Amino acid sequence: MRGKQRSNIGNIVAGTLAGLVALATAAGASAAAGRAQVTLSAPKVEIVQGDLVEVQVQLSAPRAVNAYEVELRYPPSLLRVEEIDNSNSLVDVWQSMPVVHQAGSISFRGGSLRPFQGKEGKLFAVRFRALAAGKAVLRIARARVYLANGKGTREDAARGELALALGKAPAPAIAPSPRPDRPLLPVDTAPPQVQYIALVRDVFNPSQKLLSFYVRDDGSGIKKTFVREKKWLFWNKWRQAYNPTPIPSDVWAVAFRTIDNRGNEAAVVLYNWSALFLPQKVALMVLLLALFLWGIGWARRMRREAE
Repeated sequence: MRGKQRSNIGNIVAGTLAGLVALATAAGASAAAGRAQVTLSAPKVEIVQGDLVEVQVQLSAPRAVNAYEVELRYPPSLLRVEEIDNSNSLVDVWQSMPVVHQAGSISFRGGSLRPFQGKEGKLFAVRFRALAAGKAVLRIARARVYLANGKGTREDAARGELALALGKAPAPAIAPSPRPDRPLLPVDTAPPQVQYIALVRDVFNPSQKLLSFYVRDDGSGIKKTFVREKKWLFWNKWRQAYNPTPIPSDVWAVAFRTIDNRGNEAAVVLYNWSALFLPQKVALMVLLLALFLWGIGWARRMRREAE
């Protein structure tokens, strides 16, 4: 039953990856009527310098969609990103995790195993620190979705905007009572779940394979994913993994690691045994075996001479 479930997840992931490839390359026409929209929302509370405020980035889609590309811009002189929460997001196949850029923007690309159709689905949340008093205007600079219609039709979604009034920090009193800081994330001690991971054939480039994976963390969200490979005897350095990640065909071992927003980790190692039978690796193994046998023979000969 578990094998069948993994197979089903694998088929869904493969289909979603095809949508993500379309996301990166397609330029389909957007529909005029009933457009999707990406909106911003925040609690209606007083915000002063030093406070934390959580901004939700949400998607409403009248038609089923399964791939997304969003960029959020904010004033870095007034707001600083403390952390990003993608737990319980409708996005579960991240081509790139939400990335914070120095110029005051956050961007991501991703897809969902099950097409989304509805109102105010969570893409991710951002927790900002108010740095100074003023009017902080946040806006969606880019919002593209791809319809789950088998064609990957691109639609430019309506882009929302949010204005936050940031007040000055109150003057300290004789006996100041500290303002309680809202918790950034709930306590999370459980590691992320690697529900699917596989090396699949790259139909466009036979010299490589594609590492596709499906990871979730409902407690605090996935922060980063990493991968490293072994072509010969030693591992290379860890590098950030994207979905999918190209892996050279001569790699025979792949280590995958994922970390959530609370530092919990999960790791998996995959083996590509067919890579060991490539001509150059066979030649190396024959050479090593010959050296090993020669070493044994030399040791025995030296022992006999000593006797």
